[in-house]
Amino acid sequence: MSYRIAEVEKTVGIEAHGIERVSPERRTHVRIFDNFTLWLSANLVISTVTLGSLAIGVFKLGFWDSVAAIAIFNLLGILPVSFFSTLGPKLGLRQMTISRFSFGWTGAKIMALLYLSIAIAGANSFAQTLEGFLLLVAYWLGPWSIILILEHFVFRHGSYNVDDWDIPSRLPVGWAASVSLIIGLFGVYLGAAQEKFVGLIAGLLNQPYGIDIGFELGIIFAGVAYLCLRQIKLQDSGR
Repeated sequence: MSYRIAEVEKTVGIEAHGIERVSPERRTHVRIFDNFTLWLSANLVISTVTLGSLAIGVFKLGFWDSVAAIAIFNLLGILPVSFFSTLGPKLGLRQMTISRFSFGWTGAKIMALLYLSIAIAGANSFAQTLEGFLLLVAYWLGPWSIILILEHFVFRHGSYNVDDWDIPSRLPVGWAASVSLIIGLFGVYLGAAQEKFVGLIAGLLNQPYGIDIGFELGIIFAGVAYLCLRQIKLQDSGR
C-alpha cells in the first residue's frame, strides 16, 4: 500500500495519502519552521488586511490600540491551533484524527457526520449557512481545544501509542469527551451575545446588549467537566 501511494505521488505530483498515519521514514517536512511558513503564507492575503482595518473604521480604535488588539487576540487565538499543528510532524497523524485519543472512534465519527449533515442541509442557502457555520466553529473550538489540551498534558503527559489510532478497542470509549463538549456548549449558550440571541449570563452584563463570554465559559465548563469525567472513565475502563 505504501509503495502504491509513493508511486502515485511521484508520478502525478500530488499527495495521495488519506487520513492514514504517515510513517517516520515518509515524513518530508518535520521542522516546526515549516509549519510557520505554511500558515504565514496562507494568511498573507488581502482579506486579512481588510479585516484589520475594521479596528479603526468600525470600532473607532486608535492606530496603536488597533495594533495591540490585533496582536494580543491573534496570539491568544492561535496558541491552541499552533500547538495542535506541531503534533502532526511528531505523530504522523492528521489533526482531526488525533481527537480520537480523546473522543474515541465513535465520538470522532459522530462529529464528522454532524458537519456533513450541516453542509448538506445548508447547500441551498450557502451564505446564511456559512455565516452560522463559522460562528458555530468559533464557539466550538474552545471546548474542543481544552479537552484535547487536558488529554495531552494531564492524562497522557505527551505520550501516545500512535499505532492505536485506527483500532477502536484500544481507543478511549469517548463518552467523557463527548459529554464534556456538550457541557461546554451549554456554557457557550449561557454566555453568547449575538444580534438575535443573548445568553442568560451574558445578559447580566452591559444590558440590554450583553457581553459575549460564550467562548470563555465554554472553555471553563468543558475543562472542569473533562477533568472529572475523564478520571472516572480511566478508573472504569482503563483507557
